[in-house]
Amino acid sequence: MPAVAMLEMVRVSISNVTQDEDGLEQNIQLRNISWIRLMIIPEQGKAIDIELVRTNSLSSKDDKIKFTIVGRAGRELVRYAEGKQYSPLLVKNPLSICRHY
Repeated sequence: MPAVAMLEMVRVSISNVTQDEDGLEQNIQLRNISWIRLMIIPEQGKAIDIELVRTNSLSSKDDKIKFTIVGRAGRELVRYAEGKQYSPLLVKNPLSICRHY
């Protein structure tokens, strides 16, 4: 799967759990991206998860989110990529969240 497609899934996942004060879509900046393993999508498709974890909850105006893209290769849980978003966002849900594709 192209890296840009994985980043777009992360962007949409973060956008779905954040909000702008005006209800508008926010500018999401992804940084410190580590490409851990190549993701190959078989013809029948592949289930992957985008795990999002809030990393700074002291001020809701300064929330950051760490993301990990994970899936299964046989019985093994595999991490494909990880990184962080750095723009100030308002997180709707204070808990760790996971988005399935």
